[in-house]
Amino acid sequence: MNLNDLKKHTQARILLSRSGTGIGTKDWLNFSYSHASARDAIFNKWDHTTLSANLSEIQLKTKMHATSIVTREEYLKRPDLGRRLDKKNNIDQSTASGDVLIFVSNGLSSEAVNNHAFNLIMNLKIKLSLQGYKVINNTVYLVENGRVALSDDLGTRYKAKMVICIIGERPGLSSIDSLAMYLTMNPSLTNNDSHRNCISNIRPPHGLSYNEATHKALYLINQAYLLGQTGYMLKDNSEALISNDDALQLIS
Repeated sequence: MNLNDLKKHTQARILLSRSGTGIGTKDWLNFSYSHASARDAIFNKWDHTTLSANLSEIQLKTKMHATSIVTREEYLKRPDLGRRLDKKNNIDQSTASGDVLIFVSNGLSSEAVNNHAFNLIMNLKIKLSLQGYKVINNTVYLVENGRVALSDDLGTRYKAKMVICIIGERPGLSSIDSLAMYLTMNPSLTNNDSHRNCISNIRPPHGLSYNEATHKALYLINQAYLLGQTGYMLKDNSEALISNDDALQLIS
Protein backbone atom coordinates (compact mmCIF):
# COMPACT_ATOMS: atom_id res chain seq x y z
CA MET A 1 0.00 0.00 0.00
CA ASN A 2 1.19 3.50 -0.85
CA LEU A 3 1.79 5.41 2.38
CA ASN A 4 -0.36 8.28 1.15
CA ASP A 5 -3.32 5.86 0.91
CA LEU A 6 -3.23 5.55 4.70
CA LYS A 7 -4.71 9.05 4.96
CA LYS A 8 -7.96 7.68 3.49
CA HIS A 9 -8.40 5.40 6.51
CA THR A 10 -7.76 7.75 9.43
CA GLN A 11 -8.46 11.28 10.59
CA ALA A 12 -5.15 11.27 12.48
CA ARG A 13 -2.43 13.64 11.35
CA ILE A 14 0.05 11.42 9.55
CA LEU A 15 2.61 12.00 6.80
CA LEU A 16 2.66 15.76 7.34
CA SER A 17 4.70 17.92 5.03
CA ARG A 18 7.84 19.60 6.34
CA SER A 19 9.40 23.02 5.98
CA GLY A 20 12.84 23.08 7.55
CA THR A 21 12.46 21.85 11.13
CA GLY A 22 8.72 22.57 11.19
CA ILE A 23 5.64 21.34 9.38
CA GLY A 24 4.55 22.75 6.05
CA THR A 25 2.36 25.85 5.79
CA LYS A 26 -0.76 24.01 4.60
CA ASP A 27 -0.59 21.45 7.43
CA TRP A 28 0.11 24.18 9.98
CA LEU A 29 -2.93 26.15 8.83
CA ASN A 30 -5.08 22.99 8.99
CA PHE A 31 -3.83 22.36 12.52
CA SER A 32 -4.65 25.93 13.56
CA TYR A 33 -8.13 25.65 12.05
CA SER A 34 -8.79 22.38 13.89
CA HIS A 35 -7.62 23.91 17.17
CA ALA A 36 -9.98 26.85 16.73
CA SER A 37 -12.84 24.48 15.85
CA ALA A 38 -12.22 22.48 19.03
CA ARG A 39 -12.42 25.66 21.12
CA ASP A 40 -15.61 26.70 19.33
CA ALA A 41 -17.17 23.29 20.03
CA ILE A 42 -16.85 24.04 23.75
CA PHE A 43 -18.08 27.63 23.67
CA ASN A 44 -20.76 27.39 20.97
CA LYS A 45 -24.32 27.63 22.26
CA TRP A 46 -26.27 24.45 22.93
CA ASP A 47 -29.50 24.58 20.94
CA HIS A 48 -31.68 22.76 23.49
CA THR A 49 -34.83 24.48 22.16
CA THR A 50 -34.55 22.62 18.85
CA LEU A 51 -33.75 19.38 20.68
CA SER A 52 -36.89 19.77 22.81
CA ALA A 53 -39.03 20.42 19.73
CA ASN A 54 -37.62 17.38 17.93
CA LEU A 55 -38.12 15.12 20.94
CA SER A 56 -41.74 16.21 21.26
CA GLU A 57 -42.32 14.90 17.73
CA ILE A 58 -41.41 11.39 18.92
CA GLN A 59 -43.67 11.74 22.00
CA LEU A 60 -40.92 12.47 24.52
CA LYS A 61 -41.35 15.37 26.91
CA THR A 62 -38.43 17.46 28.12
CA LYS A 63 -37.72 19.28 31.35
CA MET A 64 -34.90 21.73 32.01
CA HIS A 65 -32.86 21.55 35.19
CA ALA A 66 -29.89 23.72 36.08
CA THR A 67 -26.61 23.57 37.91
CA SER A 68 -25.34 26.67 39.71
CA ILE A 69 -22.85 27.37 36.89
CA VAL A 70 -23.42 30.65 35.04
CA THR A 71 -20.67 30.80 32.37
CA ARG A 72 -18.73 28.30 30.30
CA GLU A 73 -15.52 29.60 31.84
CA GLU A 74 -16.88 28.69 35.28
CA TYR A 75 -17.88 25.27 33.94
CA LEU A 76 -14.30 24.59 32.87
CA LYS A 77 -12.78 25.82 36.14
CA ARG A 78 -15.30 24.34 38.59
CA PRO A 79 -16.19 20.78 37.58
CA ASP A 80 -17.55 20.18 41.10
CA LEU A 81 -20.41 22.63 40.47
CA GLY A 82 -21.49 20.66 37.41
CA ARG A 83 -22.02 17.51 39.47
CA ARG A 84 -24.98 18.83 41.45
CA LEU A 85 -28.23 20.57 40.60
CA ASP A 86 -28.76 24.10 41.82
CA LYS A 87 -30.78 24.26 45.04
CA LYS A 88 -33.52 26.17 43.21
CA ASN A 89 -34.54 23.05 41.24
CA ASN A 90 -37.87 21.70 42.46
CA ILE A 91 -38.42 17.98 41.94
CA ASP A 92 -41.54 16.12 43.02
CA GLN A 93 -40.17 12.63 43.72
CA SER A 94 -43.63 11.18 44.10
CA THR A 95 -44.29 11.69 40.39
CA ALA A 96 -41.33 9.57 39.22
CA SER A 97 -42.49 6.56 37.22
CA GLY A 98 -40.48 4.29 34.93
CA ASP A 99 -37.26 2.29 34.70
CA VAL A 100 -34.60 4.43 33.03
CA LEU A 101 -33.83 8.12 33.52
CA ILE A 102 -32.31 9.87 30.51
CA PHE A 103 -30.59 13.21 30.85
CA VAL A 104 -28.62 15.25 28.33
CA SER A 105 -25.95 17.87 28.88
CA ASN A 106 -23.78 19.78 26.45
CA GLY A 107 -20.76 18.81 28.55
CA LEU A 108 -17.50 19.80 26.86
CA SER A 109 -18.90 19.87 23.33
CA SER A 110 -22.15 21.63 22.53
CA GLU A 111 -21.41 20.73 18.91
CA ALA A 112 -21.68 17.01 19.71
CA VAL A 113 -25.09 17.35 21.36
CA ASN A 114 -26.41 19.64 18.63
CA ASN A 115 -25.32 17.18 15.92
CA HIS A 116 -26.07 13.78 17.42
CA ALA A 117 -28.24 13.78 20.55
CA PHE A 118 -31.66 13.63 18.89
CA ASN A 119 -30.87 10.73 16.55
CA LEU A 120 -29.25 8.78 19.37
CA ILE A 121 -32.22 9.30 21.70
CA MET A 122 -34.66 8.34 18.95
CA ASN A 123 -32.82 5.02 18.48
CA LEU A 124 -32.57 4.55 22.23
CA LYS A 125 -36.29 5.14 22.80
CA ILE A 126 -37.25 2.48 20.28
CA LYS A 127 -34.82 -0.15 21.59
CA LEU A 128 -35.66 0.50 25.25
CA SER A 129 -39.35 0.05 24.50
CA LEU A 130 -38.70 -3.21 22.63
CA GLN A 131 -36.80 -4.49 25.68
CA GLY A 132 -39.66 -3.52 28.01
CA TYR A 133 -37.96 -0.55 29.69
CA LYS A 134 -39.93 2.64 30.30
CA VAL A 135 -38.31 6.08 30.24
CA ILE A 136 -38.99 7.74 33.59
CA ASN A 137 -41.93 10.16 33.26
CA ASN A 138 -41.58 9.75 29.47
CA THR A 139 -39.23 12.72 29.82
CA VAL A 140 -35.69 13.59 28.77
CA TYR A 141 -34.07 15.93 31.31
CA LEU A 142 -31.88 18.67 29.87
CA VAL A 143 -29.14 20.17 32.03
CA GLU A 144 -26.83 22.82 30.64
CA ASN A 145 -23.26 22.74 31.99
CA GLY A 146 -23.65 19.37 33.67
CA ARG A 147 -21.01 16.75 34.42
CA VAL A 148 -21.31 12.96 34.21
CA ALA A 149 -21.57 12.61 38.00
CA LEU A 150 -24.82 14.57 37.86
CA SER A 151 -26.26 11.12 37.08
CA ASP A 152 -26.12 10.36 40.80
CA ASP A 153 -27.83 13.57 41.90
CA LEU A 154 -30.62 13.32 39.32
CA GLY A 155 -30.95 9.58 39.78
CA THR A 156 -31.42 9.76 43.54
CA ARG A 157 -33.89 12.66 43.27
CA TYR A 158 -36.05 10.77 40.76
CA LYS A 159 -35.53 7.40 42.48
CA ALA A 160 -34.17 5.89 39.27
CA LYS A 161 -32.69 2.40 39.13
CA MET A 162 -30.74 3.20 35.95
CA VAL A 163 -29.50 6.54 34.60
CA ILE A 164 -28.32 7.21 31.05
CA CYS A 165 -26.24 10.36 30.71
CA ILE A 166 -25.80 11.63 27.13
CA ILE A 167 -23.07 14.25 27.06
CA GLY A 168 -20.63 16.03 24.75
CA GLU A 169 -17.09 14.70 25.07
CA ARG A 170 -13.90 16.72 25.26
CA PRO A 171 -13.25 17.84 21.66
CA GLY A 172 -10.08 16.72 19.92
CA LEU A 173 -8.28 18.18 16.96
CA SER A 174 -9.96 15.67 14.63
CA SER A 175 -13.16 14.94 16.58
CA ILE A 176 -14.95 18.06 17.75
CA ASP A 177 -18.43 16.52 17.94
CA SER A 178 -17.95 13.24 19.77
CA LEU A 179 -20.89 12.19 21.96
CA ALA A 180 -20.79 9.79 24.91
CA MET A 181 -23.29 7.74 26.92
CA TYR A 182 -22.62 6.91 30.57
CA LEU A 183 -24.68 4.25 32.34
CA THR A 184 -25.10 4.32 36.12
CA MET A 185 -27.09 1.70 38.01
CA ASN A 186 -28.14 2.36 41.61
CA PRO A 187 -27.19 6.07 41.55
CA SER A 188 -25.77 7.35 44.82
CA LEU A 189 -23.94 10.49 45.87
CA THR A 190 -21.16 8.21 47.16
CA ASN A 191 -20.53 6.75 43.69
CA ASN A 192 -17.43 7.51 41.63
CA ASP A 193 -16.52 6.93 37.99
CA SER A 194 -15.69 3.26 38.62
CA HIS A 195 -19.43 2.71 39.15
CA ARG A 196 -20.27 3.66 35.54
CA ASN A 197 -19.89 2.30 32.04
CA CYS A 198 -19.04 4.58 29.14
CA ILE A 199 -19.85 4.28 25.44
CA SER A 200 -17.81 6.94 23.69
CA ASN A 201 -16.99 8.26 20.22
CA ILE A 202 -20.60 8.32 19.00
CA ARG A 203 -20.26 10.42 15.87
CA PRO A 204 -21.19 8.82 12.57
CA PRO A 205 -19.74 8.41 10.02
CA HIS A 206 -16.29 8.52 11.65
CA GLY A 207 -17.18 6.98 15.02
CA LEU A 208 -19.87 4.70 16.39
CA SER A 209 -23.22 4.79 14.60
CA TYR A 210 -26.38 5.45 16.60
CA ASN A 211 -27.44 1.81 16.13
CA GLU A 212 -24.08 0.48 17.35
CA ALA A 213 -24.11 2.75 20.40
CA THR A 214 -27.70 1.78 21.24
CA HIS A 215 -26.93 -1.91 20.85
CA LYS A 216 -24.05 -1.59 23.32
CA ALA A 217 -26.19 0.40 25.75
CA LEU A 218 -29.02 -2.17 25.77
CA TYR A 219 -26.57 -5.02 26.23
CA LEU A 220 -24.97 -3.26 29.21
CA ILE A 221 -28.35 -2.35 30.74
CA ASN A 222 -29.58 -5.93 30.50
CA GLN A 223 -26.36 -7.28 31.98
CA ALA A 224 -26.39 -4.63 34.71
CA TYR A 225 -29.81 -5.81 35.87
CA LEU A 226 -28.47 -9.38 36.02
CA LEU A 227 -25.27 -8.37 37.81
CA GLY A 228 -26.91 -5.75 40.00
CA GLN A 229 -24.41 -3.03 39.13
CA THR A 230 -22.65 -1.06 36.43
CA GLY A 231 -18.97 -0.15 36.46
CA TYR A 232 -15.67 -1.99 36.32
CA MET A 233 -17.25 -5.39 37.06
CA LEU A 234 -19.51 -5.12 33.98
CA LYS A 235 -17.76 -5.89 30.68
CA ASP A 236 -19.00 -5.00 27.22
CA ASN A 237 -19.26 -8.26 25.29
CA SER A 238 -22.07 -6.99 23.08
CA GLU A 239 -20.21 -7.73 19.84
CA ALA A 240 -20.17 -11.44 20.66
CA LEU A 241 -23.98 -11.46 20.30
CA ILE A 242 -24.04 -9.89 16.83
CA SER A 243 -24.25 -12.20 13.82
CA ASN A 244 -22.42 -11.21 10.66
CA ASP A 245 -25.66 -9.99 9.06
CA ASP A 246 -26.57 -7.95 12.15
CA ALA A 247 -23.09 -6.45 12.24
CA LEU A 248 -23.40 -5.28 8.67
CA GLN A 249 -26.81 -3.76 9.42
CA LEU A 250 -25.47 -1.94 12.49
CA ILE A 251 -22.47 -0.57 10.61
CA SER A 252 -24.68 0.67 7.79
